[in-house]
Amino acid sequence: MFIFSTCAFEGVTRPSSEGRLRWFTFDEVPYDEMWQDDEHWLPLLLEGKRFSGEFHFDEGGAELLHFDLEVKS
Repeated sequence: MFIFSTCAFEGVTRPSSEGRLRWFTFDEVPYDEMWQDDEHWLPLLLEGKRFSGEFHFDEGGAELLHFDLEVKS
């Protein structure tokens, strides 16, 4: 997947197949309700860092087996 971020938003959020969109402050992100890999890369994104990585889940997609994450300079 590719991840894009922005500092400005106009418009109305709409539900998607992944659920209802909600806004959170950085310190209130509900990692326990998110995919297991999010807790590894999302803090980097919120810090404004560039990164790339691979995340490998079990066949059912429920358990993160291992990952490789590299912060770019």
